[in-house]
Amino acid sequence: MVHVVSGPPIDLAQLKGQWHGKFMSRSSRKLSSDAALKKKATDLLEEEDLEPEAFIAGLLQQKLTEECIAFLAVALPPRESLYWAVCCFDSMPRQREEDIQHAFAAARSWVNQPCEATRRHAGKMARKAGLKTPEGWLAQAAFWSGGSILPADKPFVAPPEGVYSKAVNSALKLLVGHLMLNKPRVQRDQIKPVLQMSFVQAGLAVARGERLR
Repeated sequence: MVHVVSGPPIDLAQLKGQWHGKFMSRSSRKLSSDAALKKKATDLLEEEDLEPEAFIAGLLQQKLTEECIAFLAVALPPRESLYWAVCCFDSMPRQREEDIQHAFAAARSWVNQPCEATRRHAGKMARKAGLKTPEGWLAQAAFWSGGSILPADKPFVAPPEGVYSKAVNSALKLLVGHLMLNKPRVQRDQIKPVLQMSFVQAGLAVARGERLR
């Protein structure tokens, strides 16, 4: 059985009203470029650069839920983005092998205490779990949240701007894929959009400064 993330209904009028959330202080065009959104999504920004809330409302009206998740991943600051993803994972418990469980625990530890030690540990656990697992990507996102991507005894090299968000988005996409395994196509077609919309609801709640757990 697949459980969805609980969250308040999405009020598109409120989004268009440009409430002040925890979004990064960059334009929607810049954020969309960092998220590598599809043209159908970026076409909404062709005439004017919308506020993030208004852009999200437009994505939802066009039923571009996957693009909305990718945008939320980059629009939220690293800790909030990881917190959102961890809560989505928490709402859908599943059996994990030891290395994969350790990667998830490392991502959660960084969210609870974002420091160099937990970031480095998350990177180590990501390598052990591998990037074919959702939890591996989640731990990788924590590692890419800041600091240097090279070993501690090497020259400092910062991660590319916003790269953590690509790992968060990959983790959530892969989580959905794993949850859909071995389910009939009809059931997948019914569950997937509900699951994705629940992620969006949770992400918007985080942007409003709400606690999900």
